[in-house]
Amino acid sequence: MAENRDAGRVLLGHSFWRKEFSDAFLALAEADREVGRYHACFWEWLVKDSLSRLPPMYYKEYTPGTIFEFDYFEELRQFDTQYLSHTHSGIIRNIKLVFRCDEEDIADFRNVSEGMTNTSFIFKIDGVDYIYRHPGDGTDSIINRRNEKTSLIKAKQLGIDPTYIYADVNEGWKISRFVPQFREPDYGSLADSQKVLSVLRKLHTSGVKVDYGMRPWEDALSMQKLLTEKDPNCFAPHEALKGKIGRLYRMTLGDGVEKCFCHGDTYRPNWMLLPEGDVILIDWEYAG
Repeated sequence: MAENRDAGRVLLGHSFWRKEFSDAFLALAEADREVGRYHACFWEWLVKDSLSRLPPMYYKEYTPGTIFEFDYFEELRQFDTQYLSHTHSGIIRNIKLVFRCDEEDIADFRNVSEGMTNTSFIFKIDGVDYIYRHPGDGTDSIINRRNEKTSLIKAKQLGIDPTYIYADVNEGWKISRFVPQFREPDYGSLADSQKVLSVLRKLHTSGVKVDYGMRPWEDALSMQKLLTEKDPNCFAPHEALKGKIGRLYRMTLGDGVEKCFCHGDTYRPNWMLLPEGDVILIDWEYAG
């Protein structure tokens, strides 16, 4: 791929694999799991680097001008003047329903790489940027989307997360206002820590009541069970730490501390420190 890119020959598009080829490829992919060289690559790169170890592969070469690639709807609309609203995309349908707009009003899609469990992208309507979150595989097993939506509404009412626009409790997708300029807090900075703690104090003393609660220890055990079903040894290096956390958790059961509404996931990427001084706390999937 890389060596023939200038010549205009690349591996692109659909392919059909025989069992012999599939078995050989899967063996190479499994061998790479511990090394992780191809974790962030498409499958084509592993094929390219392993041609000598794979069964013969046959390809069909297309002449220039036969295959076209479109990264944005605008490019497709320019190519096909009769194209208006034929993507049949569930995501586009969701955006249209929330904003009550036409498909041609949705433009300038950009991918967002951040996010540990979800896929997100930015889009524009009437010159305003928004962000769409599509839930990742398996997240429905650990996240109650109805509870998340309730938490988002409460957080917006408190002014702690004004970005929230809409969340679907059945499919798990969410639309928020996109914040273009912000920085994450520096926990080593007293000034930043004071800003963050001020927001948390406002949240914890808000008096908000919900009918669901955080269960950090029980939920962590449930997540571990789900993960070990796929990889039985993935938590083996952390058993000692798990024991310490378990002892600490048991000590908290009778400490008499009053429960309050909490965010539950206040690591740095969920904080936004805006240039004008405002502080926003986002992503309320684990609140309660």
